[in-house]
Amino acid sequence: MMTGLPDKRPPFYAAQAYYPQLLRAGVKVYQYKAGFLHAKTVTVDDQLCIIGTCNWDIRSLILHDEVVSVFYDEGVARRYAAQYERDIENCEQVTPEALASLGGRLKFRNSVYRLGSRLL
Repeated sequence: MMTGLPDKRPPFYAAQAYYPQLLRAGVKVYQYKAGFLHAKTVTVDDQLCIIGTCNWDIRSLILHDEVVSVFYDEGVARRYAAQYERDIENCEQVTPEALASLGGRLKFRNSVYRLGSRLL
């Protein structure tokens, strides 16, 4: 689940350039449309939950000292899994057809931003 309403356009465009590869690998990509989505969460088997704002890249981990909280708690994990399901209702699923409908100009723009994605 990615934000559908970016606060900064370059990282948003760079992320979109990765969507075709993700979809081919079987990943489902959703764009959250009810507002800006910044928190990152991972829920594993309704047992473990990771919550934070860390982008899991070198800049976030080393330069910005971003952090996450890890909860090994079934109750917390289930609540966050349920919240994810509620959030899906406010998302638009990215499909290969939707990506194909992007014009060549927008695909090129996204690819250019992808070149600098490690710096964004």
